[in-house]
Amino acid sequence: GFSSVQNEPRPYAVFSRQSDSTGGTSKWGHTGIVLGVDEEKDKIIIGESGCGANLDWTGAHEYSLSDYRTSDFSYVYTDEILVGL
Repeated sequence: GFSSVQNEPRPYAVFSRQSDSTGGTSKWGHTGIVLGVDEEKDKIIIGESGCGANLDWTGAHEYSLSDYRTSDFSYVYTDEILVGL
């Protein structure tokens, strides 16, 4: 039910990054949900949970939007499956 993989973050998209927080390659990558995007302030809010990390990684976090517009990230839009929920 997902749309094709895209490279632009937008609300409710599932993202995947095939590297760890230090920029190294990760076997599992990093995945989360885009909760909000503010173009004017260059901000993105994501929901994430770090199973192998401490609880500081679990919740909603604000980051620089430009950091999430790199080729490291892929986005799958969920619009089609959220309709009617």
